Amino acid sequence: MRQSIHEIDVFLRRCRYLAAPFWRSRASFKVGGMLAVAMAFNIANVYLTIRLNTWSKDFFNAMESKDGDEFMYQLGLLFGLAAIGLFLYANQKFLCDKAVQMWRGWLSQNYTERWLETKLYYHAIFRKASITRISVLPRICICFRS
Repeated sequence: MRQSIHEIDVFLRRCRYLAAPFWRSRASFKVGGMLAVAMAFNIANVYLTIRLNTWSKDFFNAMESKDGDEFMYQLGLLFGLAAIGLFLYANQKFLCDKAVQMWRGWLSQNYTERWLETKLYYHAIFRKASITRISVLPRICICFRS
């Protein structure tokens, strides 16, 4: 138990280290706004679910009392609530996906720029060259044998 808490702590520190530069960048305001609107849509969707629960009561009461006008009103209300729910869900999904896309784009660009600025790709080429040649040669020989 104690070790798992330590592992969770280490994981959260690594996540914070990775994400902190993003939240200090210019894109964070746009993404933060998009996520705030998505959360508002989620809260509205919860309210809509509660409203559908009360709609169900009103709908079945109209059916029980055989009130045709109230029944038709409740059907129209259902279509309206369904349209609003679809709108909220689709836009929430779009905003969350767009925020993830912007995060991934920033992450790729930021870490690629840092990698290129430090010229670490030269070290990667020279370090892996001997290992790659050793592992590739037997494969090439096997290909030419058949």
